[in-house]
Amino acid sequence: MNIKWRTLLSLTLIVVLLTGCSAIMNGVAQVAAVKPQPKKLTMEEVLSKAEQHLNQNGARYQVSTYLNMHFKGPKALHEENGEFSSTLKFQGNTDMSNDPRSFYAEGTFYAKSIEGFNEKKDEEPIKVFHDGERLYMGSEEDWRTIMDNSDNPTRGIFPHPAFPLHKMDDLSGQWAAWKKSKMIQMTETDQAYIIELKLDENADMAAQDAYLNDVKPYIDKMKEEIGEDAKEHRFKSLTQTITIDKNTFVPKEMTYELHAVLPLEADNGVSAKVNFIHRFEATWKGKHPGKIQVPEDVKNNAEEVTDIW
Repeated sequence: MNIKWRTLLSLTLIVVLLTGCSAIMNGVAQVAAVKPQPKKLTMEEVLSKAEQHLNQNGARYQVSTYLNMHFKGPKALHEENGEFSSTLKFQGNTDMSNDPRSFYAEGTFYAKSIEGFNEKKDEEPIKVFHDGERLYMGSEEDWRTIMDNSDNPTRGIFPHPAFPLHKMDDLSGQWAAWKKSKMIQMTETDQAYIIELKLDENADMAAQDAYLNDVKPYIDKMKEEIGEDAKEHRFKSLTQTITIDKNTFVPKEMTYELHAVLPLEADNGVSAKVNFIHRFEATWKGKHPGKIQVPEDVKNNAEEVTDIW
């Protein structure tokens, strides 16, 4: 009998010990489960980390840019059926550095113009260098260069690949107002931060001018061709999206689309307009450490111009 009791007592102790260990382990698991989550980053912090990553590592992007100016109106304002358009496109790869903001682009340049029933097309390989002070554009031994030492060098069809990020950073003073009106928002997925900016014709003039200035040379050229009929151009809309990797803070994708309009009026009171579209897409392809170097033969052979277009 004593043996039985001793056996039962031993079994009871084992059960108690096992149950106690299990409870302790469950308690540990519960403590681990309620471990504080990392602080959520603000949009400002995410953009700052993305800029820091590019400053330290540079990048290579696959880039596509598109510029289109289209006029359609009565013959009173233009000959040849009262219609003409001009389209410029670039597709290729761009290596970039952020110190200074420089880049090298290589790809294909497309140009198309339509005037009435006449259409002209051109397609050619092209290389573009920007060393932070000068922009060089051409191929083989045919090179042109122009001073362009602005802090955010863009030439519309050949912008710095991270210019949507730079532009958003340059306009950081507007963020509070934009967030309040929900013009700029950040959403978060398991893998990325997605920042989207949407501006319309009611956006403040500082923001409108900041974006229109990047393509002002094209609009000014259109005004020259049209003559005194052209009035002041107007901002219509802008949509800009930046997708930033959640772990590395690499800006993986950047898209940008700007719409503007140039009103026209003839002496007889007939009116029309030129619609203007600037579209840009960049997809991250890897790092590009080091600085952008312009080859000596490019510097030596480049013709100095005042208008690279």
